[in-house]
Amino acid sequence: VGLPPRHIPLRMEDEARYPGGGVAPATTLSQTPLPQEGRYINGEALQPPHAPQMEDGEADARQYKSSTPLRGTPTRAGKDAPDDVSVDVALGNPAAKLRQYMILVSIEQEEVPESKLAEMTSEFNAQHPDINDQTPGYTCDATDMGCTVWRHATPNEVRAQMARNPAALSDNSYHSAMLRSTENHRWVTAMDVAIGQAQTLDDPEWRKVLIAFANWRTPFMPSEDQPAGQVSISELANFKKLSPGARKLVEASCFYYEKGVFPAGLVSSSPPAKYVESRTRAQRAESTE
Repeated sequence: VGLPPRHIPLRMEDEARYPGGGVAPATTLSQTPLPQEGRYINGEALQPPHAPQMEDGEADARQYKSSTPLRGTPTRAGKDAPDDVSVDVALGNPAAKLRQYMILVSIEQEEVPESKLAEMTSEFNAQHPDINDQTPGYTCDATDMGCTVWRHATPNEVRAQMARNPAALSDNSYHSAMLRSTENHRWVTAMDVAIGQAQTLDDPEWRKVLIAFANWRTPFMPSEDQPAGQVSISELANFKKLSPGARKLVEASCFYYEKGVFPAGLVSSSPPAKYVESRTRAQRAESTE
């Protein structure tokens, strides 16, 4: 990363697309044809260029009590440990019910009615004011031997279990790894954004607006059933200081998450800049000739 603008080969002819990927004819035929001259990368040169670290965030075999290595090699993909973002995505929302994370409560002689399960849920959550310590509910699995009552794990319990459960590991995709590495940020990202962001993020009120906008679960307007401590974007002091167009974009983004309606009227339908468009399309045309 950071070489002067030039054509960069994507991979060698017999090189897999990713560590552990196949190079057999059936595999390579299914891949997108590679332009012989590579891709033209026109990013600004860095001094010095940086060889990106792609293994940051991979799991530690000791933490997961694994008898086999979990770190990747050039020929084998490593295993990604769940980070805060992936855990939150897995949870989806505080009402998420992940069947693999259940807590055994009791074994009953008869099936427990839904009304009783709902009562148990209310009693449990009343003792835990933090929404991350509340359960989505109880489940009763009836068998010939009786009924097993399970409690769905709370978000915090899921987080704790995912930190040591091998089933929570996934193959390193090497996309997130670029952002997880502090060295990648030190040598590449820092050169790009640090100067432009510092003054805005030093202001706590603007920082609240930017963080709320970046979190796609932040509601636009307050509601009666929103969790305690939840703040809507429209309530933030500096939201009103945004331009009318920016406020409209924020509202449309929140509505898109809530209702799934894409804000087509706010997104440009024109192609990218001419330089990028001509370069990319020309190279693709050459690679398929």
